[in-house]
Amino acid sequence: MVENMVITKKVLKIKVPRIASAGITIPQEVKYRQELGIIIFSHGIEEVKRSIPSYIVVTHLDNKFWLTLSSQDSSMLTRKEQRTRISELGTYSSLLKADIEGLVNSFSKTLELVGVGYKVEPHENGIKLAVGYSHDVICNLPYGVFLSVEKPTLFRLFSSNKVLLGHTVSSILKIRQVEPYKGKGIRIQGQYVRMKQGKTK
Repeated sequence: MVENMVITKKVLKIKVPRIASAGITIPQEVKYRQELGIIIFSHGIEEVKRSIPSYIVVTHLDNKFWLTLSSQDSSMLTRKEQRTRISELGTYSSLLKADIEGLVNSFSKTLELVGVGYKVEPHENGIKLAVGYSHDVICNLPYGVFLSVEKPTLFRLFSSNKVLLGHTVSSILKIRQVEPYKGKGIRIQGQYVRMKQGKTK
């Protein structure tokens, strides 16, 4: 009888996503620091934080950093779990790269209102929309999302956080979705709207 036998699972060899293996360059004007599993980038007065799972190791050297998987418990994972974690290296690398790009250049989306009497104007910490309802709609913007009203029916939102900007734009579009007969509603500038032909008598 064999005593003290330890059975371990074979670590699956899967190609690491290119963006993770190549590393991410930090521009000179962006500052980097790490605190308890959180990566923090700052540029001027703006700051972006990104939580990283404990099984992802961040290696920082000069103006570049890499994400790798911790080998501490990798032998105990199933093949599916190993694949998932390796794919997450690419996901988190892409998110961190987007965080840096957003700090330097900011992401933006331009929205337009289509409809008679439709208009937008700034309102305290957000925007006030007149979009065909019996009352104006007040939409507060989250911290980190900024507004620029170009015209009464055209406004631009911008932020260093790509995900936050996307969620904000999505919530505004739902206030008055584009209807397919006359095209009235809130849309992203340049968005294609497939129109339907109304019933004829």
